[in-house]
Amino acid sequence: MIVLSNNDGCDVARSNEAKALGIAMGAHFFQIKSIVKGNGVRVFSSNYPLYGDMSNRVMQTLAPFTPAMEIYSIDEAFLDLTNFVFTDLVDYAQKMRNTVKKIPAFLYPLALHPPKPLQKLPTELPKNQPKPMVCWI
Repeated sequence: MIVLSNNDGCDVARSNEAKALGIAMGAHFFQIKSIVKGNGVRVFSSNYPLYGDMSNRVMQTLAPFTPAMEIYSIDEAFLDLTNFVFTDLVDYAQKMRNTVKKIPAFLYPLALHPPKPLQKLPTELPKNQPKPMVCWI
């Protein structure tokens, strides 16, 4: 499965199966059309308004959990919990995760650690490995 950019010019998302066929990120569709047709790869047009709407729903769902949130990308945010006093930080993160899980089609790993680069570690795990949904680093 691949998702194509605006006007269906290039692929912007690929399944593991499409990657295994050698379809590169950003490949022009006309260059990979024979691979796509010859292997029954499903092709979808991007829907940026839908992605933006889904992102907004996730961010609005996370906002009540912190007084300060930095939206990093369409599917990532950093929540500042600096002045919070917790009896169980992992339990708080689990509540966040369970709240976000109520939004269809979203599974977000949560990482708990002060420096931002370490918070991204769960998203850097190999795509074929299950990601922890709450990761204490």
